[in-house]
Amino acid sequence: MSERARTETQASADDAADVSKAIRALMHDMRSPMQAILSSLDVLDDASMDAAAKRGVGRLHRSALALDAHLGDLATLMLIQTGAHVERAVAFEVGALLEEVGELSARAGVCVLAQKPVDPVFAVADPLLIRAMLLRLAHAFGKLSGAGAITVSVREAGPGDSSLSLVLQCAKDVPWPQGFGQRLLPVRVMAEALGGELDVKEHSSVVLTLPARLEDALDGQSATGPLGHA
Repeated sequence: MSERARTETQASADDAADVSKAIRALMHDMRSPMQAILSSLDVLDDASMDAAAKRGVGRLHRSALALDAHLGDLATLMLIQTGAHVERAVAFEVGALLEEVGELSARAGVCVLAQKPVDPVFAVADPLLIRAMLLRLAHAFGKLSGAGAITVSVREAGPGDSSLSLVLQCAKDVPWPQGFGQRLLPVRVMAEALGGELDVKEHSSVVLTLPARLEDALDGQSATGPLGHA
């Protein structure tokens, strides 16, 4: 590589780093007040109040959680589109991640049932990004009328596979409402930018496929939880 090419490559990397820092700083400034709001709502959730006030606090809490998630999605999408996203790939158990998606969705008022694979599936990828994409899909599914319970599962896979396919499925077969595709567009753009895809079936289900290295639980790979903690 010539000196000029090396200089241009370094300049491009420096620009991407600056963009990443700027976006992260902006999102930190936006999300810090939201975290304060969520903490206050946590306190109110435990306070004594009448049923009507309790329902009102619950609606506020769910809306605040949804807004906080959308801010995170916006930051991720901006980083990906500007080439400033840094993938934080670690080994994790897919079933544990699915359970966490179910728990976090419930906090936002969306019922998502995690169907863990019979045999544990371990993957090396970015679990935080995958979780964020699944939560956005679950939020979109939660707005469907008459769809029934939502399940999230992993398609059959094994060690050596180079992709991970996750399925969100409605209990009832319902047609997609007008404009539903727009709700899924952020996830589609993120998936395609990362070399994956979002396959929207004719009715009631979507399949999110992302690059990932699938591992055998017995191969010595140190697996972590969905958040990257052992």
